[in-house]
Amino acid sequence: MEDMKRFYSLFPWPEDLEGVGRERYGRALRYFRDVVKHPFFSRGSFKVLDLMGGVGIGGVALCKVLKEAGKEVKLTILDLREEALSKAKTFAQEELGEAPELIVGDAFLAHELVERADVVLIYGLTMPHFDPWRVSLLLNSVREVVRPEGAVLIHHLDHIYWEIYLHPSGDVYPFFFDDDLTLSLFRRYDMKSGSIRRVVVSPRTGDEVEYGVYEWNISLMAALIWTFFEDVEYFPILPDKSAGIIMGVRPRGAWRVEDLKLPALLEG
Repeated sequence: MEDMKRFYSLFPWPEDLEGVGRERYGRALRYFRDVVKHPFFSRGSFKVLDLMGGVGIGGVALCKVLKEAGKEVKLTILDLREEALSKAKTFAQEELGEAPELIVGDAFLAHELVERADVVLIYGLTMPHFDPWRVSLLLNSVREVVRPEGAVLIHHLDHIYWEIYLHPSGDVYPFFFDDDLTLSLFRRYDMKSGSIRRVVVSPRTGDEVEYGVYEWNISLMAALIWTFFEDVEYFPILPDKSAGIIMGVRPRGAWRVEDLKLPALLEG
């Protein structure tokens, strides 16, 4: 949790709700208007948890579309960043007419922090932050939060296709935030986790933090979701189907959250 806070202090994800942020919101509305045609959304009310929700673009968009369809909605947004959640509160109030429940916390502890939800949403192409071992822990926590007939929705990009075939990864990536330069540098490849270890550095201050990037494809992510949910659907959002919303329906009840722990082989 503290590493992610340090990461976002050096690599501030854009949190504007105008300009680029408004465009992202418009795209999310379009995506979810297709998703909610699924029979799962035929019921009359939904409690939605926007996990790692930031300023709430995904959660607000899904709830807006559900309200347009005549559904009753209750939105909860969980994120590490209090400042982002403050913006999410105002944004949701403007778009939905009511403020969401806000929770500052670790997504891996969602099962301890949140009451049961009908839908858990992970929006914003978040999953490269996590390798398969940690995604398994995350999905197990999500499985515990989702009600027996509920679903998880994950906004996802096929990184194998994009990062290996279309845009091969480089050792150095420069990023500019408000005229301040941040560099992302290749450090090593971790075979145990399957992650590329990179370090984000501020040349101005010298501050740095190491982080991992896992190159997911659609198939692997869908298969992991299927491990924890009985059925899987995919809603492509690009013409080549390389990005979309993966939906897992009806959580499996084979084990408890405490039954999964990271194995010793990841140590060292």
